[in-house]
Amino acid sequence: MFLIESTPNQKTTASDTLTLNGSLLDGQTLVSRGNSFELGFFSLGKPMYRYLGISYKNISVPTVVWVANGDFPLLDKSGVLEIGNDGNLVLLNSTRDVIWSSGLSTMVNGTVAQLLDSGNLVLMESSSADSENYLWQSFDSPSNTGIPGTKIDLNVRTGEEWYLRSWKDWDDPSPGDFTFKLDNPELPQLVLRNLDVKKLRFGPWNGVKFIGGGIPTRKMNPILPGNMVSGGDELYLLTRTTSDNIIARALLNETGLFQEFYWDEQTNQWVEILMLDKYKCGNYGFDGISNNKGKKWVVIGVPAATGNSINLDDSEWRSHEEDLDLPLIDFDTIKAITCDFADTKKIGQGGFGPVYKALLHTGQEIAVKRLSKNSRQGLTEFKNEAWNLFNERKTLELLDPSLRSLSSMSEVSRCIQIGLLCVQRHAKDRPTMSSALSMLDSENALMPQPKEPGFYSERFITELSTYDAPITGNKLTITFCDGR
Repeated sequence: MFLIESTPNQKTTASDTLTLNGSLLDGQTLVSRGNSFELGFFSLGKPMYRYLGISYKNISVPTVVWVANGDFPLLDKSGVLEIGNDGNLVLLNSTRDVIWSSGLSTMVNGTVAQLLDSGNLVLMESSSADSENYLWQSFDSPSNTGIPGTKIDLNVRTGEEWYLRSWKDWDDPSPGDFTFKLDNPELPQLVLRNLDVKKLRFGPWNGVKFIGGGIPTRKMNPILPGNMVSGGDELYLLTRTTSDNIIARALLNETGLFQEFYWDEQTNQWVEILMLDKYKCGNYGFDGISNNKGKKWVVIGVPAATGNSINLDDSEWRSHEEDLDLPLIDFDTIKAITCDFADTKKIGQGGFGPVYKALLHTGQEIAVKRLSKNSRQGLTEFKNEAWNLFNERKTLELLDPSLRSLSSMSEVSRCIQIGLLCVQRHAKDRPTMSSALSMLDSENALMPQPKEPGFYSERFITELSTYDAPITGNKLTITFCDGR
């Protein structure tokens, strides 16, 4: 909890602008023109530490959206914000040392700072007032919170990035370990990292929305992915709301939890509309997403463990079909969403081994069939089973009996058939992404019969065993050249 304070013996300014000859003292605030946001000094859990930040003005729960000096708190209430002689916005302590600065690299005469009704603090030349020719803006340096208008940005030429970063702790706004940023400019996607380790992915962007690992669609969610904008060297994603009257925010907290909220005026509280958490397998479902309506099931399989180690790598999965470019879910993700194959996630037992229930960060529920190391059936037989059952018109036998009451059989059959179309041996036979999406979206779509998948190997074994042509001996001559 924090509070932007107004000291009784100091007058709180009602202005939204700070000029060269003005200053903002601890106990005073700038208030945006529409009374939506205010800029001022506050404390968190440690009263002796003072921060300069922006918070909502018109709601009853104090909520900070941006902090200037998260790395360097003031140690008393002597802090002052003003515009320096070089045109920079600067935060000074009791000895007039610069604690924080807007960081303009060149001197600019006659600058003014203004707190906009969007929650954006901007610095501009006084002659450019009321324009958007900003020299600096707080939206370019977000902390742990995204509000409508905040950009997640990537300069593809310089590599410069703008992204959300968690706080170190709830009462320590210095940079934490978790980041939420844009990745891969060729196929843009959003990635949540713990330091340098990727933990969660949304995307890629298909020109309209995030697909594959995309953010789930939620009818009541006022925060939506905006357009991916590409201009010059910049590639960025803008957040937006479905209505200007909605107050909403996204938060990447100190534990790596990504949440979205909207303000409920009836109950006067923040209402959570999304929670994504890669690291906990408890209260919020199998991959930490709390919204699991509209259940659809997909069955996937993973190899067995050998002893205490996981006997899996890309070569074991792909073996001879390395050129097929078939998408796979990595094993670390499977381990995470099944809580390391916990008994609490186990929902059945099949001929190949145990079956676990899990939830991907897309909102897609899946059944994970794990090959038992004691099973006499190997990886090749397991991969041949989705195709043999399909040919025998026994597709639904792929679905664990305990899941059949939870699933639409027609949807399951359709998803399996589309999946087989997407993994046909020859790339020219596979549907385009738009065709696959169309088939998934329409229950009445006409779908061709899939041809043999790339991972199917039984036919080749059979052909070799039944081939009875005479075998001729081959002789090999090797000639070595020796110099005279």
